[in-house]
Amino acid sequence: MQLTYDIGEEVIKRLKSYLNVPINIMDQNGVIIASTDEKRIGQYHSGAKQVIEENKEMILSPEEIHRYPGTRPGVNLPLFHFDHLVGVVGITGNPDDVISAAGIIKAAVEIAIEQIYMQKQQVYKERALQSFLQKLFHPIGIDEEELKKEAAYILECSLNQNMFVMVFHLSNAHEKVESMANTMYQSLHSPLFLTYITNREIVAAFHESVNHEYIFRLAVSLKKQYDDLYAGVGDPYATIKGLRKSYFQAIQALKFLKQQRSDHFLTFAEDWTIEQLIEGIPEELFQDVLERYVELFQNLDGEFLKTLTTYFDHNLHVNRSAQSLHIHRNTMLYRLEQINRKMGLNPKEFDDAVLLYILCKRLGLFGQMHNNH
Repeated sequence: MQLTYDIGEEVIKRLKSYLNVPINIMDQNGVIIASTDEKRIGQYHSGAKQVIEENKEMILSPEEIHRYPGTRPGVNLPLFHFDHLVGVVGITGNPDDVISAAGIIKAAVEIAIEQIYMQKQQVYKERALQSFLQKLFHPIGIDEEELKKEAAYILECSLNQNMFVMVFHLSNAHEKVESMANTMYQSLHSPLFLTYITNREIVAAFHESVNHEYIFRLAVSLKKQYDDLYAGVGDPYATIKGLRKSYFQAIQALKFLKQQRSDHFLTFAEDWTIEQLIEGIPEELFQDVLERYVELFQNLDGEFLKTLTTYFDHNLHVNRSAQSLHIHRNTMLYRLEQINRKMGLNPKEFDDAVLLYILCKRLGLFGQMHNNH
């Protein structure tokens, strides 16, 4: 590690309020990179250079400083970081007065340097993980071999194990990820990784052994902290491709959940099997097969659309649908017959009902109808 002006400044900032003596921090070239006396920053300290060369402390009395340009009376001690000599700390003052505190100040500076180093390493790891995941989850495609190489040193887990991705949507994700991490890493099952990749999205991964009950309890706990939180969970897979697949399943599950406009805030990909199949119908095929119905469908009155979605919500049960709509059973039957007449598709016949259901889902009408009523 190399001491820089930024690191030196941070050390002084952390320690200044606890010090009652002036101190300087010098790099391996003997240059003062930080000081409680800002006017000395950037000056050459010949005493520090000798400390570096000889790897031992130097005590300078007032009578000796003329021999060492850029120095003042005091004590100069070598600084170590993981057993490597990285610089010098100088305590200014009469050596007899400051020598007793010199060892404590040296230790405090070394501890501060180590803390700053660890924080910088954590920031670097966090940014590397964010960059890796942004490439892994890029919508257009990936370089699988390159990502495998990166995963070897960025992810602290094996890609040979099955894991699932959990995606959180919430505002100001970058401000909340640290507190969320504190909650999750202190819980029974820590995530394999956790970071934000956009300001509205936090991504975590868990081993497949983590069950739905635990995920539900975790989501409830987080929802209490972040009112606008929604969470989607993909299926467990191994490998780079599997991790990517699980992420997009979680994203898709969140999309379906929000289309439903329900009160739920947690959703699993496995809950949306039919929706996944419908979503997977290519647009060209959808248009080729159902184009003649789309315009007729979109021209239906809201009353008929609400009737149809309620009918599907109640598993084609006429009586329960009528009760939900607060109408008579005969009115319900009349409306279903009107839909048949207008669309040429009979909701009471299985094949026609399937086509109508696909239209409702594909055009996002379930959420709209629930929202409007």
